[in-house]
Amino acid sequence: MKRLVLLLALLGCPSESVDPPPAVPADWKAINEPPVAKKGLTISESAIAEAYVVALASPKLSGLVPLFDEISHIAFGHHDARGRDKVIEVHETLFGAFEQRKVVLTRAWRTDDAQVVEWVLTGVHEHDWMAIPATHKPVVIRGVTFVWTQDVGTVMDAHVYFSIPVVKAELGVGPKELIDYVASLPPPSMTPGTPVDQDKAPAEKQNEKVVRDMLDNFENKREADFMAAYADNVEVETLSHGKTTKKDDIRSYYRSMHKMIGQLDTTVISEWGVAQYAIVEYHVDGEQLGSIGWIPAQRDRAIRFEIVDICEIRDGKIARVWRYDNPIEISE
Repeated sequence: MKRLVLLLALLGCPSESVDPPPAVPADWKAINEPPVAKKGLTISESAIAEAYVVALASPKLSGLVPLFDEISHIAFGHHDARGRDKVIEVHETLFGAFEQRKVVLTRAWRTDDAQVVEWVLTGVHEHDWMAIPATHKPVVIRGVTFVWTQDVGTVMDAHVYFSIPVVKAELGVGPKELIDYVASLPPPSMTPGTPVDQDKAPAEKQNEKVVRDMLDNFENKREADFMAAYADNVEVETLSHGKTTKKDDIRSYYRSMHKMIGQLDTTVISEWGVAQYAIVEYHVDGEQLGSIGWIPAQRDRAIRFEIVDICEIRDGKIARVWRYDNPIEISE
């Protein structure tokens, strides 16, 4: 009987009418609209470049922990890992063997959600590194790190670039010619630089196109068009070959790469126009047919060059290039 009374109470009297509940307030128009694009750097993001280089110098790289998101990602050559702990491990592999680290932010280029951080690291080789026992020698490492940021001031993704062969040469390992060359280099500038911010002007897109077309012409063997992208007084600086102001050296580079790499293919990973600069991250893949710079000849070996070109554009031409690259042997 109690159950029947309860059921009747829940159902109510059939002769009574109950008003429908009020409509749920919803802005259906807003739901159908595309998400609002992010506008500008947040205060937290604007501090990331400096925070990153400070973290590289921190004891046991502990400063990186709060900087990276829990599900962040990192890439450097064969190293590719996801998750904050793994990201820290890769940094430890790359830099943990060098004690007394000091790191300077030399330059940075910033967009709303990504930054290119150029840095110089000095330290002493006190632990095994890349199968090289501790030499207790000083090292100077020049590199760049691409970071993709979040509004809250954390990093979701990082791509690191520096030359392992050059660092090995500093430690006395590698071809004698490269060891002697690296020993002759003047110390790099340790003067901190000022970040350059993207202003989204039409010229920035045009600068991107100049570099993108240059790479397309490079891959597709259009030498005249490739060379036309460069100013007559162009200056190119690389980690392993120093600085050149001769345009003919660029032509020689183009011809030697096509001669020594079969089935050459160029893949752009990311590119940005920032003020007068066009920055491109890409890799060149192919089959090694002969010696390439300091890399000894070995036929039929797959090889990859992972490259960052920071290009300064003047009057629609590439006037200066700072190149960070690292060759990777993919297979024997």
